[in-house]
Amino acid sequence: MENTPAFDDAYDFFAKCQLPIYILTNNDTKYVEESMNRLELQPKAIISSEMTHYYKPAKEAFEKALEIIGLDAQEVIYIGDSLGKDILAAQEVGIQPYFIGKEHVDDENIKVLETLLDIFQYI
Repeated sequence: MENTPAFDDAYDFFAKCQLPIYILTNNDTKYVEESMNRLELQPKAIISSEMTHYYKPAKEAFEKALEIIGLDAQEVIYIGDSLGKDILAAQEVGIQPYFIGKEHVDDENIKVLETLLDIFQYI
């Protein structure tokens, strides 16, 4: 079985990040847990569509994820690589989104990152 895809700098990101890392995914929990174990990455929690009963880009997936982890939207950031599936829904519920991608972003409230490690200039 293949791993869940990870950014090339995921290991450095996990090693450097002092904040808890949560993964919000449309994939099955077991599959992502197995992949994280194989990649030797340890997020604080994996929140899947199985748990939220919604799929991204539904804003309810993000709302339910916040409920599950017990945080308010203003207490978290969201890093995603899909404007349509990740960023806009996170922004809609009040989460500060950070976009990793090559697409042009006209919204000044969405920060654009070239790599995961670029987030550390903001947090």
